[in-house]
Amino acid sequence: MTTMNITTKHSTIIKEAAVKTLEWHKRTWPNDKMMLKCGKSDHDNLMKVAKMIEDNKDSKEIANAMYSLDTAVRELIPDQVYYAYTE
Repeated sequence: MTTMNITTKHSTIIKEAAVKTLEWHKRTWPNDKMMLKCGKSDHDNLMKVAKMIEDNKDSKEIANAMYSLDTAVRELIPDQVYYAYTE
């Protein structure tokens, strides 16, 4: 698999995690504005990580962005993708 295909795959996986967390927040707390705001923030942070991957940012910068995510959100990222940038 080429580097571009890996980058695209990793970015897609992160984006899927972003959608998953936002949908979960909407389902779990449909009337709680604070929790919906948290879900939107988690979504946006994951999308920023995906964009960093797409832009071929330095692995350390991507790792730092992943480290800064809430633990529950970070755990949505499969280990294979997470460790590609953090090890």
